[in-house]
Amino acid sequence: ITMDNIDDVVTVLGVLRCNWGEVHHLVGVAVTPVVCYLGEIGNADIQPSADEVAEVFTVPLSLFLESERWVHRQGFAPIFTGGPHVIWGLTGYIIHRFVKDILARYRVQCPLNGPRKWVP
Repeated sequence: ITMDNIDDVVTVLGVLRCNWGEVHHLVGVAVTPVVCYLGEIGNADIQPSADEVAEVFTVPLSLFLESERWVHRQGFAPIFTGGPHVIWGLTGYIIHRFVKDILARYRVQCPLNGPRKWVP
């Protein structure tokens, strides 16, 4: 998957609403998270920008729903500790909002497969 063919494989589902004041306070920037569906990525050849991404990995959505895998500290973005890597900062904040606002609210049923990992 590259930026050249991204429109062929990604279905945009919507924009995740965030409290921009909260985001800026926690991580110092404001972004617009877009929720997309990639389909089954299996062993896809994912080629992110090496300047921006050190490693690509997946975490089953079901693990994000397990509250004991999250660390919450006052004044910091939520930290997810249940995958092959710790997820923190802006990424941790966005995933936590997605879990609270979408997965948990609508009681989405998630597959229980283990994490997969790719190193670019």
